[in-house]
Parts: sequence; C-alpha cells; structure tokens
Amino acid sequence: MTPPTFTSTPVTSATQDAPYSYTVTTDDIDTGSTVTLTGTTIPNWLYLNTITGVLSGTPGNSDL
Repeated sequence: MTPPTFTSTPVTSATQDAPYSYTVTTDDIDTGSTVTLTGTTIPNWLYLNTITGVLSGTPGNSDL
C-alpha cells in the first residue's frame, strides 16, 4: 500500500485583511482508496472544507 501524496503546491503567504484561498489536491495510486483531509494544525482564521479541499479565510491584524 502506497500512502497518498499532495499534488498541489500550497500558497504559503497571506496578506492581512485579504482573502486567502488554496485548494488542496491529492492523489492515491491505490485503487479504491479515498483520501480524507483533516486540518490539525491550521491557524484559527483558516477553515478547511474537507469535502472540496478548499482552505480559506481572511487573516486579521491580530493574526500577524
């Protein structure tokens, strides 16, 4: 069994008061395998939609 991999390149910078969005894409070469996304260490201003793979939010002044 081969572990899944990320196929997208993350957006690693954000701007105060500007919307941030990054779509996580993955690949699992094992037939029939489903990749489940979880956000265990993301900042509190970000939200991970585990259905669409979109990580989004708007950082405020206190998030800098």
